[in-house]
Amino acid sequence: MRQLMVISVVFCLHGARAAEMQSVQVLLSDGNTIFGTSEPLVEPGECSEEALPGFAVLQDALTDLWEPVGGSGNHACRGDNASDNDPRHYVVHKIYSLEECKLKCMGLDRGDCRGIEYSHGRCEIWTRAFGIFAYAEIPLEKAVFTCLRYGWPTSKLSPAEPSTSHPCRYSSPEDDDPTHYDLLPSKHPSLEECKAACTGYRSGNSCTGIEWSPGRCEVWTSPIGSFDPTVTGFTCMKMGADASRKEWSPPW
Repeated sequence: MRQLMVISVVFCLHGARAAEMQSVQVLLSDGNTIFGTSEPLVEPGECSEEALPGFAVLQDALTDLWEPVGGSGNHACRGDNASDNDPRHYVVHKIYSLEECKLKCMGLDRGDCRGIEYSHGRCEIWTRAFGIFAYAEIPLEKAVFTCLRYGWPTSKLSPAEPSTSHPCRYSSPEDDDPTHYDLLPSKHPSLEECKAACTGYRSGNSCTGIEWSPGRCEVWTSPIGSFDPTVTGFTCMKMGADASRKEWSPPW
């Protein structure tokens, strides 16, 4: 019979709703992580190991893994475009808090959680292979929606100066070995879809940047250290050094 390890962990979520923390029990079995939430145990501003003896306290453990799709606004998640709400992109759960919706997504097998759409009582766990980059603006009188992307922040992707219009290369202008990147299988990827693919990338390697041209997206996994100055018409973007994936590791 397998032994199940139960660890009491507190995620301190600064700026999230009225409270600043969420208590979580993490159950480990065969390498899988299952999340279960409970009500906050302390008042806002008192989330510390001193105030919570016996708990492992992780400050801002969740908030730095998520970014809003489309910036501020009342947005519902979409796939290829603002009309793409294909139910195959997500799984619906009845959940009544944004934080629990996030945890539900994070509890999936590695690579499956691409983001969430949350409205009161409804949590969509997005598993679309190419991530979330489109959204629909929803009237506030209908419902309050939150669309969040999970992974590296796309805001950390910036032009690979000075190669802003040249194709990406590894260590020299001639080094375009296909082992340095994965080609997105989407037939007509937009620049935003290419960014989203980098954000949610899960091939065992981190996304270091992207090379995009109309109809083609390369998700780079090797460092981008050069470019080809003889060719133009490309977008080469590098992931910021501070945006490496912040995988959560249990503190034991």
